[in-house]
Amino acid sequence: MYFDISCGHQTGNSHFFVRCNGGDMFPILISKLHRKIHKAKTKIWLMCILTCTVALVVSYFILQKILFSQKLENSNDIPKSPLIRKNSEVSERILCYVPLVREKLRVAKVIKETWGSNCDELVFYGDTDNSELNIKNINVTEKYELLWGKTKAILVHLHNNYANGFDWFIKADDDTFVILENLRQFVYKLKPSEKDLPLWFGFKMKHQKMKNGYMSGGAGYVMNEKALSKFALFVEKHKDKDFVQYEPSKMERPEGCKTTTNEGIEDLELGRCFHSLGIGDIPTHDHLGRHRFLPISLLAMMSGNVDSGHWIWSQSWHPIKLGLGKGIARLISDFVGIKCIE
Repeated sequence: MYFDISCGHQTGNSHFFVRCNGGDMFPILISKLHRKIHKAKTKIWLMCILTCTVALVVSYFILQKILFSQKLENSNDIPKSPLIRKNSEVSERILCYVPLVREKLRVAKVIKETWGSNCDELVFYGDTDNSELNIKNINVTEKYELLWGKTKAILVHLHNNYANGFDWFIKADDDTFVILENLRQFVYKLKPSEKDLPLWFGFKMKHQKMKNGYMSGGAGYVMNEKALSKFALFVEKHKDKDFVQYEPSKMERPEGCKTTTNEGIEDLELGRCFHSLGIGDIPTHDHLGRHRFLPISLLAMMSGNVDSGHWIWSQSWHPIKLGLGKGIARLISDFVGIKCIE
């Protein structure tokens, strides 16, 4: 069937072409096919994108199930209680405190809007007061060499203002990420005999001059109200002395506790004080030796990309394992805290 453009009526029996005034022929069908192919390609691309997206999402959840929800050899490692969230009837009250090396409003806001929202109370300690972000200025000199002095002042302030309302206190740096639900699960499963004593825990580290080790500040450490109160009251009582030996036997408690000297490494000095005061600690790794607190990045632990000369090999109290599923406890049900930036 032909169409004569000049007169607009049928002149043939083929529907594939058009006859123009000059008799030239133009392939209408090919033009239509081009349009249809273009539309078909667009639909195919959209379907591919949608299919790939769905496949990635499904694969992600399958991988999560395989890696973190698999049955472990020891049934004691599988949580026997439901996920414990903030304000749950069985949840113990946890206060999170974050020392800011210098005022970092942006970082404080991010913490408050992310993991900090799961704390029963979130307190920042900086060089200026800020009621919106709950930043407290405790009037100490902001200097790395004086972090021990700042740590003492923070713990005394926590004891004087918050001790009666909370069961546990977790310290986290501004580059630490904490999964509070897992911490609640961990303390929920502690024995009453453990909770009734002054106690702290975290990523335990060695030191050549310390008998009992200490908890890494980078991974975050946790203490109960009894440990906080015992330390704060001791510091307040002996603040006129530069170095106090709490126990009479130096062989039993050789470290002592610096109560007025502000120089020193925060986590190391706190470990010395806690040991001198008889504050005990408990292991936090699971039965496979995987850690719940990490002072180095998650990527380094999972990839195994940790240099043989790294300090963690010689200073970790418990053996370190690297690789996916080997070095860290299950993220969903067990893992608590990690340093995000090295």
